[in-house]
Amino acid sequence: MKKMILGALLLVSVVAFAQKRDGLRTMGLRFVAPTVKNVNQVDDEERGEIVYQTSDEQFYGFDGTNWNKLSAGESLLPAGVILPFGGTAAPSGFLLADGAAYLIADHPDLHAAIGTAFGDGTKNADGTNTNHAAGTAFNVPDLRGRFMRGVDGTAGRDIDKTARPYATSPNNGGGNSGNAVGSIQGQATRKNGLSIIDPGHAHYTGLGSGSATPGGVLGVTSLNPNQGYTNTANTNVSISNGDSETRPINIYVNYIIKK
Repeated sequence: MKKMILGALLLVSVVAFAQKRDGLRTMGLRFVAPTVKNVNQVDDEERGEIVYQTSDEQFYGFDGTNWNKLSAGESLLPAGVILPFGGTAAPSGFLLADGAAYLIADHPDLHAAIGTAFGDGTKNADGTNTNHAAGTAFNVPDLRGRFMRGVDGTAGRDIDKTARPYATSPNNGGGNSGNAVGSIQGQATRKNGLSIIDPGHAHYTGLGSGSATPGGVLGVTSLNPNQGYTNTANTNVSISNGDSETRPINIYVNYIIKK
């Protein structure tokens, strides 16, 4: 009786998957995910269903609304996440954050996340033209040699937030400016409130009048402090030397962005 029930359940499962034409195969206790060319071709998808998409060789899981990529844990990170990376080439699922321009059609998820905040894709990071038509491309952030800073919003910590130029300035490639994601700032050193004042000065010398005899001393009969003085002079105080920028101790990494 138990064997009949188990066989019936197995038969129902096989028939159900066969009707969906998604190629389910079972081999002993090993599960083989259904293989499809595109997840959009799966009929009657169910929450928790897992398939293998051959067009990009990735696993996808259905959450009841959307198919989410599962391979290499990529589904844990949304498009647009920026991470430090110790390698020289971006790993699968990521792009280097080097200001490069990409077509929206090639990376729709990333464009949906960041838009043209870092550039409209008409210019490369070096200012040369990309030949992409406006509205068809976008730039990833160019984090080479730069530190990241959180958008000030209404916090009031960045007193120059409204003067921030767009990310591709001065290359005229669009992007956000001011108090928004994607804007940039150049170098600056905060004033320390100290000053050096050199008002100049003069030395006055009083000269006397009188007569003298050989071997004697000068007979001073009167003093006039205004009869002689030195000219006004400045001390020319200056501060020189220093480094080309103000920076903390740092180490190089590559920044990557989830696509």
